[in-house]
Amino acid sequence: MTEITQADRDAAARAWAEDNDEPLDCHICEQIRAGYGDNSLDVIRFARHRKYGYDQGYYDGRQFDRMEERAAIVAWLRGFATNKTDELANILEAGEGI
Repeated sequence: MTEITQADRDAAARAWAEDNDEPLDCHICEQIRAGYGDNSLDVIRFARHRKYGYDQGYYDGRQFDRMEERAAIVAWLRGFATNKTDELANILEAGEGI
């Protein structure tokens, strides 16, 4: 199983809030950030994506730096083709929320 980091929880909370038009300090977002949602598919997806990026860099004989990892996450989000994921991708691409 992929280890879930606080960054994964934070990203999942932000995505949940945006998808549900809730503020980032809502009760559910706080629960996700506290780790209560670690078994949820959203948190696991963020963790797996982060892990894949690191593993791919390792197998290619190079290390991902922060900009490459951010670009990989943005590309992954844009693959969903929804307004909410595009907004989140724009935020990450601009370096906000990191």
